[in-house]
Amino acid sequence: MLSRKTEYFILAIFSMLMGYFVVNSEGFHGGGDSLAHFRIAKFSWEHPEYLLDNWGKPFFTLLAMPFSYFGFKGIQFFNLLMGIFTSILIIKISNVFKWRFAWLGIVIVFFAPIYMQEFFSGLTELAFSSVLLLSLFLRLKNKYASSFLLLSFLPFIRTEGVLFLAWFGIIDLIERKSWQPLLLLVGTVVYSIIGWIAKGDVLWIINEMPYAGGEHIYGSGSIWHYVNLLPDKIGWTVLLAASLGVAFLPLNILTQERDAKWLMLYILVPTITYIGFHSIMWYVGRVSLGLPRMLAVVVPLLAILAVYGLNRLNGLFKNQKPLTVVGAALAGLILFNGASKVELPVKLGAEERVLSEVAAYIRTNGLSNHKIHYYSLYNEISLGLDPHYPEQCQQVIHNRSNPHEEVKPGSLVVWDAHFAPNEGAMPLENLTTNPHFEVLNVFKPEPAFNTLGDKPFEVYLFLRKPD
Repeated sequence: MLSRKTEYFILAIFSMLMGYFVVNSEGFHGGGDSLAHFRIAKFSWEHPEYLLDNWGKPFFTLLAMPFSYFGFKGIQFFNLLMGIFTSILIIKISNVFKWRFAWLGIVIVFFAPIYMQEFFSGLTELAFSSVLLLSLFLRLKNKYASSFLLLSFLPFIRTEGVLFLAWFGIIDLIERKSWQPLLLLVGTVVYSIIGWIAKGDVLWIINEMPYAGGEHIYGSGSIWHYVNLLPDKIGWTVLLAASLGVAFLPLNILTQERDAKWLMLYILVPTITYIGFHSIMWYVGRVSLGLPRMLAVVVPLLAILAVYGLNRLNGLFKNQKPLTVVGAALAGLILFNGASKVELPVKLGAEERVLSEVAAYIRTNGLSNHKIHYYSLYNEISLGLDPHYPEQCQQVIHNRSNPHEEVKPGSLVVWDAHFAPNEGAMPLENLTTNPHFEVLNVFKPEPAFNTLGDKPFEVYLFLRKPD
């Protein structure tokens, strides 16, 4: 059996390996959402109002803010640190229950494909799962007040945190009949008061909810969508190992094993609830794009179930060496699956490559001093734009019917088929049929592919003509 020191050594090796690839990756995962979270955290230093941006998630922004100061690589390293911290928590939870094989949980965290991708993103899922696991660990150590206080801020990393607050509060009311679940309201009360002072609206969290009115963007599909994604995005080996843990739960709950009851209430039920919620939202076509990355949240929970399952299986045999071999085989398969599914170093995405061509064209043709209107946030990175200088650039043209009235002569418009017609609600024909605009160039990827809305991705560069 591996010692705890050896497990921390394995964690250190994986951390340095992923750190190397973060540094040497040109691209990133998470698309525009990664860039948006980075942008909000980055500009919070000079524009504190971003700390209360409801889409960006205020508590996530606060956590990511120090790292974003160092650029997009900074927020990627923040997510890597969240993965490292989550792995440490898996080891510490294993210590509480005297479980071995915590190293299997580390392998799952680092190499489950969907979780692995988020090391190279600016997304919120890893911070969410890390804060969730820390709060559960605090509860295991009987630090109930600290656990509830931390949990109260979970919805300000991802809104689904409300589900966890409700479930854990109900459990505590039944088990302990304590007043402490009231602490689950602290995060909401604190942010409501701050918003009241800063915005003059104590209900800003509700009134600025970003998911209303997006039905023209959200799709819908099979209620089994996320279940069907599990094998590809998390891996059959992880699911098998976690299922082994689930299989042991009923018998061990009957024998009143402490770890089995804890796993049922705090790991299994939340996992099913989370996946079920997103499955229903995708099925009914509300507040969900069906994005696979939502599954990253449950990876550490499945890792804990897998560690538990291997320990229970190990307890059935006197000779523990075969189980060590089994664990090593599982770890090897998980590592191989992750390495084969996630290309490292991460290359620049297909859309970003086209937008990089646009940026190169603008610089080569001496157009950098023109004001630029754009829709994709990647333009800010590729062209070094700061949206807080309106003389330099502007994201989104608000006068969609008569864009020439808003765009000054001599300005450029970078229209991309992903963000412009969807989030920006700007049809291409509103620019191509407008006599005040000239098409300077059209950029199309090779090979061609479709983007959001099932439309071919392309980028048009327009020049606003003189009046």
